[in-house]
Amino acid sequence: MTNTALQVTGVTKYFGGLAALDGVEAAIDAGKISAIIGPNGAGKTTLFNLITGVYPFTVGEISYQGTSLKKLPAHKRTQMGIARTFQNILLFPHMTCLENVMVGQHTRSRYGFFEAALRLPKSRKEEEAVNLKAMKYLNLAGLGMKAEQDAMSLPLGQQKLLAVARALASEPSLLLLDEPGAGLNKLEKMELSDLIRRIREMGITVLLVEHDMELVMGLAEWIFVLDSGKKIAEGTASQIQRDPKVISAYLGEEVEYVES
Repeated sequence: MTNTALQVTGVTKYFGGLAALDGVEAAIDAGKISAIIGPNGAGKTTLFNLITGVYPFTVGEISYQGTSLKKLPAHKRTQMGIARTFQNILLFPHMTCLENVMVGQHTRSRYGFFEAALRLPKSRKEEEAVNLKAMKYLNLAGLGMKAEQDAMSLPLGQQKLLAVARALASEPSLLLLDEPGAGLNKLEKMELSDLIRRIREMGITVLLVEHDMELVMGLAEWIFVLDSGKKIAEGTASQIQRDPKVISAYLGEEVEYVES
């Protein structure tokens, strides 16, 4: 019996008179790598924005670990263990790689503004712990040697890995990755795939939106396909690549799938 981490039930989202999502249903298994694919405008990022609280949803329900997210603000969802990256990487300029990842720990911080400003012992001790955890996630992403380097000086592939490390610093149980492979070369995609697999081995549930079919087919254990705001298919990589509705709506042709 599978353990559902995230349940999406009949979710609809309108922008004006246009339904960006129309009655979408999805059950995301805990501890697995799942993916959402579909053509541009299918509603993939809209669904991510609903899950993370960027947008309210018009109709339906989204629950995480059995708790409804409908009335929870975004920061409460982060505290529950939901983290994400964005299509636009959104690193903090003029900050080092280490400082960028340390920012991801702010939702787990227990000391207040005055304790931090006065550098009281409690805040100093926690700052040291935050630093160590940030280094842990930098090392996981293969960026430990870049800790003191300016984040914006990294090549695109390493910036993407840094964004994932920063999201991990919030200590999530569910990680949403929005187009993590966009703009990466083959080697960078291999590094990204290795990182995502290591994250899964940590017991973290991964849900990614991605256009790169080779990346998706090699990583995802379960795939959902959206088209014009509706779910048209779901299944394993081998099932999806052979589904006539998917081929017609998005893939255009069968993608070679290698069993791993």
